[in-house]
Amino acid sequence: MAAEPTLIGSVQRALHLLDAVGASERPVPAKVLARTVGLPLPTTYHLLRTLVHEGYLCKLDDGYALGSQVSELRQHTSLHALLPKIRPVLRALRDEVHGAAYLSLYSDGDIKLVDIADGPAAPSVDLWVGVHESAHATAFGKCILSGLDSEGRRDYLSRHQLADLTPPYLSGMSAVREDRRMQVERVWLSCLLPVMVQSAVPPAPPPGSDR
Repeated sequence: MAAEPTLIGSVQRALHLLDAVGASERPVPAKVLARTVGLPLPTTYHLLRTLVHEGYLCKLDDGYALGSQVSELRQHTSLHALLPKIRPVLRALRDEVHGAAYLSLYSDGDIKLVDIADGPAAPSVDLWVGVHESAHATAFGKCILSGLDSEGRRDYLSRHQLADLTPPYLSGMSAVREDRRMQVERVWLSCLLPVMVQSAVPPAPPPGSDR
């Protein structure tokens, strides 16, 4: 018979308070929360104080409401919920192209790496400097930059220094305009292959192209 998991009671009680606040359309007083969750009032105050300090609740004149940290969690939760569906697709793509497959997105003005499907026969690129500093030198970063309009691309480049990380790197706005791999009709293969492969394999035209 499997052993019962070890649970932390204080964490459970704090989560129950969060649930109670989130279930209400109005701020909830501490006394009401204590009754709803079934906790002594002093314990409730201690937990509420901690949750407010960490940003998960905020204290208003008429009670407690969800804090800004909960909104941050919501932004990530929807994407995390998709990972079980996304990963089989990435793995199938990895096996099809015999190379690591990347899922990335453009959010809040930055290129973010969401997930990678790699393996012994399809190793991923070592992003030793971090995605924030190296996105412009990666295949997925170039793919996203190619999809931005001129204003969006200019805004990104104004906030990120294009460091010389690989031989075929982009060194500035003019290079972004001139690099053929940045052209939308040429970037379909770049979305699949890491930048190290790009440096050895010339970009191919998209399916159906006569070039």
